[in-house]
Amino acid sequence: MTTTNTKEQAFEWLIEKALVGTTREERGDGADVDKQQPEEGMFYWGTPKDMDPKLAIDRRRLWSFLHDTQQEELDKYVGTQMEQEVEKTIDNDLRTFGLLHVLRNGVELNNNMHLRLFFPRPSASDSEAAKGKYAANQFSVTRQQTYSLLKPGNEIDMVVFVNGLPLFTFELK
Repeated sequence: MTTTNTKEQAFEWLIEKALVGTTREERGDGADVDKQQPEEGMFYWGTPKDMDPKLAIDRRRLWSFLHDTQQEELDKYVGTQMEQEVEKTIDNDLRTFGLLHVLRNGVELNNNMHLRLFFPRPSASDSEAAKGKYAANQFSVTRQQTYSLLKPGNEIDMVVFVNGLPLFTFELK
């Protein structure tokens, strides 16, 4: 008879393994989050410190996505506080319009910058450029994500992000 591990941590391992291909335990403490190159259809793995608890944005994935896909647009920025202004604009739009609106429409900054925050799945007849943009989306999963400014030890079991924006949270039991 085979014994099945049904503890919360085992569910986390299985979900992370399915999405990322490895688990935090398999990667070990020395794994370099910046050297990830997920295979097609796989997610990045995140670290709890990458998410700004005030904004609930995974800054590493957001900026990696923006630099990889829209560097020309970022180069239009005039000033010294680009990251703060972009993050503040995203936060304001998320609060005002919601996640779906922001993912579908992107955000506009005051200096004529338009940033896309997600590229939708193209149809089979779409261009290779559209397929490449979709492939540039950075889906990620973070285990034991801290989230509270008032109680810094509070954790959510798992968070799934797309391009640094939280899509789903999991509290496994």
